[in-house]
Amino acid sequence: MDLEKILNSAINRKILRFFDENPYCIDTAKGIAAWTGLAISTAQKALKNLVISNLLIEHKTASTLGYAYTQNKMMVKNIKHWLAKADENTT
Repeated sequence: MDLEKILNSAINRKILRFFDENPYCIDTAKGIAAWTGLAISTAQKALKNLVISNLLIEHKTASTLGYAYTQNKMMVKNIKHWLAKADENTT
């Protein structure tokens, strides 16, 4: 997985930043879209890709699908590093 490539997407950065700021949150695509200001369909597509990349965890219940931040501490550290790097490049 190429974290830098994933974080080249502003949408992915928004979602990962949300989870980085709320690491114990589990929320639906609709909730994440509301918190990040993304369209639900845009959020859903990005969430699926972030789950495939193992940056988010998908939680399925009978009636809903929720998403949570990875629990891999090294991955979280790398995400923090790349988010900070992306912030430096946009200022």
